[in-house]
Amino acid sequence: MATSELPEFLPGINSVSIRDSAGVEREYLISVPSAPVGSVSIVFHPFGSNPELVLYGEGPGDYLISTLDGIGRSADALGVLVVAPRARGRLVDGVSLAWQSHLDAAWDLATRLRDATSATHITTGGLSMGGLEALVLAGQHPDELAAVWAVNPIVDLAAWHDDIAQHRTSSNLWTMGAHETIEEEVGGTPDRDPHQYRVRSASTYLKELSRTDVRLTWSPADTIIPEQATKHAHKLADGIRAHGGRVEEVIVTHSPRNPLLETGRFAHESCDLWGNIAWAAARGRGIPSKPLRRGGETTSAATGEARQRRRLASVIGLPPENLQEYTRLHADVWPSVLERLNASHITNYSIFSHADLLFAYMEYDGDDFDSDMAAMAADPITQEWWAVCGPLQRPIEDRAAGEWWKTLPEIFHLQ
Repeated sequence: MATSELPEFLPGINSVSIRDSAGVEREYLISVPSAPVGSVSIVFHPFGSNPELVLYGEGPGDYLISTLDGIGRSADALGVLVVAPRARGRLVDGVSLAWQSHLDAAWDLATRLRDATSATHITTGGLSMGGLEALVLAGQHPDELAAVWAVNPIVDLAAWHDDIAQHRTSSNLWTMGAHETIEEEVGGTPDRDPHQYRVRSASTYLKELSRTDVRLTWSPADTIIPEQATKHAHKLADGIRAHGGRVEEVIVTHSPRNPLLETGRFAHESCDLWGNIAWAAARGRGIPSKPLRRGGETTSAATGEARQRRRLASVIGLPPENLQEYTRLHADVWPSVLERLNASHITNYSIFSHADLLFAYMEYDGDDFDSDMAAMAADPITQEWWAVCGPLQRPIEDRAAGEWWKTLPEIFHLQ
């Protein structure tokens, strides 16, 4: 049976049902940027039945105990078209665990969208079970994917199954029978059907993953998928490097401010979707430029043409008890962080303090704001700096999706 024709998509988030080549109806949320499409990104959420959480984000609730910022707004700014599949596994809806038909359908849709738009490349990524699916997909299409990222991913499905069954993970996984759900979806235990566990494990694709850019974020405190260093993310990174591959590791040590929350689960959910989507977009060559807005004119060194200097203001919370440490850090900012700011054409950068707020002002005088910001977000030293400063800050509640600092509108300027 023929695959469904692609419908017309409007800028914004589209909910669609598309029939795959086997005639199975599959659901997707597709976020189409208002700017020209530079890349297509397939993003898998750990709770595959809820792709809405990828794009809109979610606060603490039924699925997560920490806040997950959606990537819809950030992807729009980067010119990234996001495909968020609703999982449909072999038997279990919402838990596909890298079921081949699910991956094939998502890949087919992404390639069709790439060919139907101005996109030049495809990337993929995901958190937890979504990270497993992204890594397996990348392992199957290494020469066609520009990059893959995964946060606290399952790398060895059999090892994770056994850890749950033997009470070595967060207790709620065993209580909810997660190991039995894995057996139902895969078709048995690892001992009974090792092949199916291997093809659904990223560790099977070390050689293939060495042919694309890989970014792995993991926490040693994770209790949902524990032993990230010895069984999952770090072990995968070492294997990829052994094959000559390019892999970036980001180790996070976030812990909840609320002592009643489970530290290991909180660490597992610590996912910077915006930073990862920006990193992936920067791997290819299709990130579109956007016109700079407002401010005084400067001159482009590349073209000699006048361009607009962009002024940016933002605000974030800072508890008074953290002010001394925050001030100490900024009295001696790491040289590599300052170099990256300069390389990304950030100038006249100041941070002011008042009561429990920080106010930041900066100017941008480059030619491609989105590319420069993506390069800064992908810089490992900058990420380490943010990891040090971030826990001291408190984001404003009404900030836009995907923001850490709340962007402020300009209402007056005297030049």
